[in-house]
Amino acid sequence: MPHPRAALLAPVVTAAEFAAWESILPLGERRFWQAHAMIYRPGESSAGVHFCLSGTFRAVAFGKSGQQRTLWLMRAHSIIGEISMFTDSSAIYSMECRDAGETVFFSRRQLVGELLPKEPVVSLSIMRLLATKVRMQSEDSQAWNFMPAWKRVGSFLLRMNESSGDFFRIHHADLAEYLGLHRVTVTNAIAHLRAAGLVECRGEGMRVPDPARLEQHVRDGPGRD
Repeated sequence: MPHPRAALLAPVVTAAEFAAWESILPLGERRFWQAHAMIYRPGESSAGVHFCLSGTFRAVAFGKSGQQRTLWLMRAHSIIGEISMFTDSSAIYSMECRDAGETVFFSRRQLVGELLPKEPVVSLSIMRLLATKVRMQSEDSQAWNFMPAWKRVGSFLLRMNESSGDFFRIHHADLAEYLGLHRVTVTNAIAHLRAAGLVECRGEGMRVPDPARLEQHVRDGPGRD
């Protein structure tokens, strides 16, 4: 049986790209989401693109026996539903708002027919985000075949650190779900990283005091669980 893949933190637009996005945001439809609100379900079409302003959104896949797995995590300045621009196929997973958030929605007709021809920077931004997602999925697939558990945990914490910049709160149970690992395995992996001085824990949260050192440890450290 193949192993489940780790949840990935979706890429976000750059500062230069955001300037172009900001010019079209007033033309979209602002939508406010409560925690656990469903943006779309399997079999439904996203019907367009959501630009995330705040909150955390996640793509969730469900197995035949009811188990679930988080595939992607979206946050401010990432986009949802960009595949709808290029295909009429329906969603194969659910997209939900994990906590309260806000998006700006653009229908496929509005974005493709009206806005993108006038905003090449936004067009290139969407293409870059899609390409980055493909690259991340390829790297994730490769890593899963060769990387031990503590390295997968370390890599994910590096991504969290990039988006937070300092102390961030995350439960071991959430890490276990995102990475497709047992909770005990996650706890042991974090203990390994703490013992090496690469992660500091405080209550239910943690921080990476030296991201460059953790990155080097994940890349060059001993390849054992």
